[in-house]
Amino acid sequence: MAQILLVYFVIFGMNDFTSKLRPEYAAVTTLSLNAAAYLSETFLGAFNSVSKGQIDAGLSVGMTNIKIMEKIIFPQAMEAALPSLLNTLIDLIKGTSIAFMIGVPEMMAVASFEGSRRFDYGIIYIIVSAIYWALSLILTNFQRHVSKKRKLIHVRRVK
Repeated sequence: MAQILLVYFVIFGMNDFTSKLRPEYAAVTTLSLNAAAYLSETFLGAFNSVSKGQIDAGLSVGMTNIKIMEKIIFPQAMEAALPSLLNTLIDLIKGTSIAFMIGVPEMMAVASFEGSRRFDYGIIYIIVSAIYWALSLILTNFQRHVSKKRKLIHVRRVK
């Protein structure tokens, strides 16, 4: 919340050009920078999880650095990073709900408007919660499916 307010009111308010931009740009910028921070740590950890011995083995059989990255490091790093990547995506979807603070008409803002128009917030917030829950459930199931596929592929290679 503090980040989106800082970007919209302080950073975007610094000059005439950025102050005329729509609040959607501030929301996208803030959410993107926030997710990028998490993703950079995810990839750093994933690439560091590949042992140096794997790289040395690739070099010993005459692979180039690009081939080592393509055939050894990247597949193992992606396997390690995938759960965290999908969790970051789920957090990003849920994080869009704070964009209404700067006037972006997203799902929570529309729900608040409809609740005040109908004088019934309960059912509307239940529907919005169900939508967020369904999106999270779909992505979680996708994550499980991909994880199972990766494990099956890994088991087939070992045999």
